Amino acid sequence: MSRRKNERLLNLLFALMSTRTYLSRSTLKEILEEYQSLDQSAFERKFERDKDDLRSLGVPIEVGRNSENEDVDGYRVNLADIQLPELDMKPEEGAIVAVAAKVWQGSAMGDAVTTTLRKLQTIGIDVETESIPLLTAEVSTGGSDAIEAFVESIQMRRVVTFDYADSQGAHTSRTLQPWGLLNWRDRWYVGGFDLVRDEPRLFRLSRIVGKPKATGKPDGYEIPGDASLRDIATKMFTTVGDREAILRLAPNRCQTLRQKARAIESTPSGDIATVPFSDLEDFAAEVCSFGSAALVQEPADLKELVISKLKTIAGVA
Repeated sequence: MSRRKNERLLNLLFALMSTRTYLSRSTLKEILEEYQSLDQSAFERKFERDKDDLRSLGVPIEVGRNSENEDVDGYRVNLADIQLPELDMKPEEGAIVAVAAKVWQGSAMGDAVTTTLRKLQTIGIDVETESIPLLTAEVSTGGSDAIEAFVESIQMRRVVTFDYADSQGAHTSRTLQPWGLLNWRDRWYVGGFDLVRDEPRLFRLSRIVGKPKATGKPDGYEIPGDASLRDIATKMFTTVGDREAILRLAPNRCQTLRQKARAIESTPSGDIATVPFSDLEDFAAEVCSFGSAALVQEPADLKELVISKLKTIAGVA
């Protein structure tokens, strides 16, 4: 998938998820520079392909109308839904994530996305930009560099070496034959064969320090035909938590938290869920990914950490 197509898909994605208004085809053609120069027939074909590509990556595009008086369908993306799928990423699909991870961290694409959102505001469409950074909150600046390095290494079948921080912050050097990228419980991982531990493992992208270095030759290994990053995740992360969190969840939201809950009580102000966890930092990041749909009631240290992370995401000191 070319860089140009990646950027077009990202611009379309951010336009669709930045507003609760259904955007018509004519509106999208007007605000997205990549479509403006196309005649109507060429635009229709490209737009259909782009919609199909986004849906194939797990993006749930809704079709509907803003009122009964409208006679054409429009499109939008529910940000909450886009976070739920647990997807194995092919290398070419991972390139889109690499671009997305940089959009809200001052990359060159940031200007293009900002322009798109301003055009929406200019034509009177209410834009909801405050929740968009949650998509990439899990991927630090170093993490976005890591994605690009891993995508290239997977394509070239090159062994990579990188520094990795554990939950306590201690760094160790790892050498990996990368197989692919995985979104698991709203966190991003690279998976492959760990040459140090001599076993398949996953590594969380936000804990990778610096940019991984390709140390092996091209075509230096093969990815097993039966390799499954999801199976690796199941083995690594299906431990029972030794702590409990009390969370207030918005109705019909936060499905991964609900699945892990030991108990859920419905109240007028939301559903109160008792959710086990082990790693404070990891669980705080997971809760943050749901924004205002998941509010921590207890324990205090988790609540403070979540608030701190959300302030960082929002750019509030």
